Amino acid sequence: MQEMIECPACNGMNERAMHYCMHCGEDLAVHREEIHRQPGKTGINLIPCPSCRRTDPLSTHFCVFCGVDIPRMSQSISVSSMNSVESQPVQNAQTTATRSEISTPASFSSVSTSPVNAISIALGILGAILGVALGMQPVLQPLSWPQDGIVVYVKPGFANVVVEDISRKLLVLGKSSKDGYVSFPDLPPAEYIIRISAPGHKTIRLNSPVLENRASVLGFPNAIELPPA
Repeated sequence: MQEMIECPACNGMNERAMHYCMHCGEDLAVHREEIHRQPGKTGINLIPCPSCRRTDPLSTHFCVFCGVDIPRMSQSISVSSMNSVESQPVQNAQTTATRSEISTPASFSSVSTSPVNAISIALGILGAILGVALGMQPVLQPLSWPQDGIVVYVKPGFANVVVEDISRKLLVLGKSSKDGYVSFPDLPPAEYIIRISAPGHKTIRLNSPVLENRASVLGFPNAIELPPA
């Protein structure tokens, strides 16, 4: 006959090897030194514990291994399973509604705000701005001219430009940019000779006056083209 112990909480009988009372779930290990050894009865229940999945003939109400309330735990699991089955059609309906909303025109605004589309829109706007700026270049270009002096536009770029006053007291050398632009600011008012040359091209000579507080512009908007040598 197995040695039995009495639960100090509910007075139920349990085997000495049990850790929890099978009647009330009390932790028997805490009262191990206080309980008395008395004969008791055993039950038969081979249903696995819903919590630890272990079986024992004495686990009639509470599991003798983990102390869980077996009827209450089983009822909770059954209710949870029923709720998950009942909620599945609702979730499917919500998923279907969500998919149908994506395919409708009303969701176009949310799709169009993706990072890729935002970058495309930004590039389009930037291209439009650059196009407008290039189209307005003849209008904006005079803003970069000096207040007085000489401005020259010539083809090809990187041309050599020599500016000399008619009395040969002032000589200024310059080189045009890749776009053929070069300026000579702060020239005193006088008559000037401009000589323009480039490798593989003939040198040309131009005369231009410089007035006070006014730039003398040559080759704008149509650049001066050097004839080939």
